[in-house]
Amino acid sequence: MPSVILSESLWKREFGADPHVAGNVVQVGIRRAIIVGVAPEGPSGLPGKVDAWLLEPDSQMVPAGAGYVVAHLSDSGRSKMDVPRIQMKSYTPHRSPDDMLGISLGNGMPREWDVFRFAVLLAFLALPAITSVSIGDLSVSVHRISWPRRLLRWGFLGAKIAMLLMIAYFASLDLAFGFKGFNTSQALYVQTVSTFFMCLFGMQWALSDQRQRCPVCLRRVDHPARVGQLSRTFLAWNGTELMCMGGHTLLHVPSLPTSWFSSQRWMFLDPSWDFLFTGPARE
Repeated sequence: MPSVILSESLWKREFGADPHVAGNVVQVGIRRAIIVGVAPEGPSGLPGKVDAWLLEPDSQMVPAGAGYVVAHLSDSGRSKMDVPRIQMKSYTPHRSPDDMLGISLGNGMPREWDVFRFAVLLAFLALPAITSVSIGDLSVSVHRISWPRRLLRWGFLGAKIAMLLMIAYFASLDLAFGFKGFNTSQALYVQTVSTFFMCLFGMQWALSDQRQRCPVCLRRVDHPARVGQLSRTFLAWNGTELMCMGGHTLLHVPSLPTSWFSSQRWMFLDPSWDFLFTGPARE
């Protein structure tokens, strides 16, 4: 029984994108054939704009005629397919060599992991256009945070970014390949766009959340209070003051960034503030 390779569009249209379609027997014209695989759509797919390719046995091949050979690569052949195409030689039963051009059906389409990394890179490059990448100025105080606390702060931010990237990767795959109406090319575009926006706005949230957390205890600051007047912007700071309920810091966020006060600042509280807080909250 001859073999047949389905196009991706036919596979989705007639077989509902069944991943176990290989091995089924179908009617191709007046002949019956067994399905051996699905060819991905893209520039490196099989020739012609058709729904299926019927593979003829060697006995029916025309001598000295041009044609296509579809085969599985061996481990040694797969190791050589790091370029778009390679020159190959095949020997007939009479030991005469045939020159062949080897092209992988999957080389023309980028891999899902490569698409994800490219979209993440674009999101990180575009991030400064929508938000500040600073998490606050600590240099205005003589207080020094211990190294374990600093590592904990940066580790907390790194954990949020790692979780964000994992969510973006699997969610983009679900959006791109979870619907049967997309072919491979369309699915990769959907993955690129969805990954870009999820990483872009997810990183914006991660940085915004980190800026609202005390650098000592990582609690979110609370109880915003308005301080100062707009008319005295160039003489004294004015903006919003927030307090860490652990009694460690005050956060000053300027209402209008200036050359001398452009980003938020942390002010560390000394022990004289302890009477405002209950319990052993301080470090």
